[in-house]
This record gives sequence, C-alpha cells and structure tokens, in this order.
Amino acid sequence: MSKAEKPKKPNSAETNFIETWIKEDLRREIYYRLSFWTLSALITYYVISHSTGFSAIDYFMGYTKNTIKLLQFIAFSNIFIFMIAIAFKDMEVKYKGAWSQDKPLGKFGSLVRKINGDWLLWVSSLALTFLMIILMTIYNTIQGSGSMSLKQGLIVLICTVSLLLVSLIHAWLYVLVKKEGPSPFSSNIENPNLIIPIYTWIMLWAVGFIFFVI
Repeated sequence: MSKAEKPKKPNSAETNFIETWIKEDLRREIYYRLSFWTLSALITYYVISHSTGFSAIDYFMGYTKNTIKLLQFIAFSNIFIFMIAIAFKDMEVKYKGAWSQDKPLGKFGSLVRKINGDWLLWVSSLALTFLMIILMTIYNTIQGSGSMSLKQGLIVLICTVSLLLVSLIHAWLYVLVKKEGPSPFSSNIENPNLIIPIYTWIMLWAVGFIFFVI
C-alpha cells in the first residue's frame, strides 16, 4: 500500500467507475434515481395488472388516496427543511466560523442537507411515478371503454402538468441543496447576519401561500 492511500475500514463501501461517474454530475444522479424508482413502480404495476380480477380504477384510487395525502404533508415539510438546509449551506460558505463542517453546528447542517436532498429526490420520483400510474390507468381504461370525456381529459391534463412541475421543482431544489458553493438566493445578501432572518421570512411566506391560496 502506498503512503498516499488510506487504509480502508472493514465495512467501507466499494468504489467503482459507475458510482464515480454518477456522482461527477448531479444531473446523472437525478436521472439514475428517477429512472430506477419509476421503473420499479411500473414493473410492480405491470405484474399486478396481470393478476386475476385486477381493476385499473380500483388500483388507481387506492394509490391516489395515499399518495395525495403524502404529497400534501411533504409539501409543507419540505419548505421548512429546504430553507433550513439552504441557510446552513450559505452560512457555512459566507460566515464560516461555527458554521464550518469541522464544528458541531456545521456537521449538523451537513446532516440536514443530506436528509433534505434524499427527501427532495424521493418526492420527485414519487410525483413522476404517480404520473406514470395515471397514464397507465388511462390507457387501460380507454382500452376497455374505448373513449374519454372532455372533462376527464382536462382532469388528466391538469394532473399531468401539476405532477411534472412537482417532480421538476423538487429535482431543481435537490441540485440547489447538493451543488458545491452557496445557493443563488444568497448572491444579493452581503451581510451574513441577514441570511437567517430573510430565509425565515421566505419560509413563512411560502407556507402561508400554500395554506391560504393552494
């Protein structure tokens, strides 16, 4: 073993070119994870759809009930966690000191960003999977009845656009949390002491908008 190489721990994960290639670009990680989770859901749907007595509408309604409740809960939770994660990120870059990663506060910030990043990417894949389930249910329904009303078509269009936006926005937020350096939100904040108050105001405004408008 050369002097430059560090001894590996007994249970350390292997390093291979696939892992390295994916982690070189955040977009690759997003594409990989979304593709994997969505494909897994579609395979599950395909297997279940070929079982005896399968009803596409019943499956869709059961899936929808749980998924919508989950997305509603996460929509609020993600705002709080994302703004906290971004605040830690920007304070670490601009303020340093107690916020740096070699200090307890900075280490806690790294943990928050890790959890928030995984959660954001999971929600992005959940929305995309939900969209795939809708489209496959529509396909099976049209195959059975041979038609779709204008009202149903509009509902499908609204759901499709909404879920695409949810998936894309969460993927974008994931990039902001995981990308090296400060977030673009802090570019016009010269005084680091204003980062937390401003982000707190944005968080409260966003929560109020979701609660009262949406």
